[in-house]
Amino acid sequence: RLSVEGVQGKLAGPLSIDHISIDHERVAINLDKVNIELTPAALISGLISIDHLTVEKINVHVKNSHKKTPDHPIYLLPHFLRISAEQVVIQHASYQQDNKEIIGDAHLQGSVALSRNRLKINQLMLLSQQIDTRGDLVLQAGPVLTLNATLNAKYYLSSGVIFSGDLNISGPVTGLSPQLNMNAQLDQPQRATIKGLLKWPDNQWNLQGDLSAEALNLD
Repeated sequence: RLSVEGVQGKLAGPLSIDHISIDHERVAINLDKVNIELTPAALISGLISIDHLTVEKINVHVKNSHKKTPDHPIYLLPHFLRISAEQVVIQHASYQQDNKEIIGDAHLQGSVALSRNRLKINQLMLLSQQIDTRGDLVLQAGPVLTLNATLNAKYYLSSGVIFSGDLNISGPVTGLSPQLNMNAQLDQPQRATIKGLLKWPDNQWNLQGDLSAEALNLD
């Protein structure tokens, strides 16, 4: 179910939308205060070409992630439609899965390309009180949604310790056994290599794998 409220402007110029709501059995997405600058001529070829997109607030809630994988593949868009956005800025983004908050209040920006089978985000920047993440991300549709990301990440602990390094993530994010393979090279607080499997059964995050370092001091 798609609901759009408070549309103002025109395709040839800036377009503003007060609220967009997408409600599906697997996911609910709500966007507030959306402003779009697009290239209308590209619509003829089935491409929504956006020069600049700003969103004041977006909330994504994935529901029933442990539900049996559907018999039919998951598609992100109708086959005739593509979306390209050179610059996307989201002031406040949040993400929940099975009523568990994964990302609280974060600032997001990057360039986006969306088709029937794939979401690609280049020059991604995610900033929150505890996280500073930059890099590229691809979400592939199919029987399950699969994520591949190459990131440089910083994680700030309340104690003042900063974890930072390069992070590679891959694996399914929906289905009966959501799990992500993680390979990280830490620069801080000490040089270390972390290889593991990130799983979230029963609404709990678990990291299983190996940590190797010459020294690791978290004081």
